[in-house]
Amino acid sequence: YKEAYQRTSRSKWTDKETDDFYEALRIYGTDLFLVQTFFRNKSAAQIKQKYSREVKRNPAKVNLALTVEARKLTRSAFESLHGKIDTERHFKPPPSPVPGEEEPDGSLAGSFFGQPMPEMPPPPEPEFSVEDESHTTNRLMALFE
Repeated sequence: YKEAYQRTSRSKWTDKETDDFYEALRIYGTDLFLVQTFFRNKSAAQIKQKYSREVKRNPAKVNLALTVEARKLTRSAFESLHGKIDTERHFKPPPSPVPGEEEPDGSLAGSFFGQPMPEMPPPPEPEFSVEDESHTTNRLMALFE
């Protein structure tokens, strides 16, 4: 069973890596997946172990990094860490026409295969007989007895 799961080898964190860890906490908060992007040579398990260890050993320093020293992640900061964001490959939805205006294919917006959407009548009200009504009334009155 020992070989069933790969264990991450323990590694000593340098002072620079620890400083970078706190910098990542200031930027990304407790999202350890994003914190891991600061460290190419550390696994998710090693990041989680480091976070747990720092919370136990230096709770005030962790709390300070997450609250008072926390910084907002800006686009320029993200790009300086991870490279330029290529927006050319992002999905761009086609513009939506205003209801009632023509679509590029000539149909009206909100239409069904070029035909106006049929208006559906509301469903009919259920019909109750006098017997149903008295039965319901009797059941309600029995609750109060």
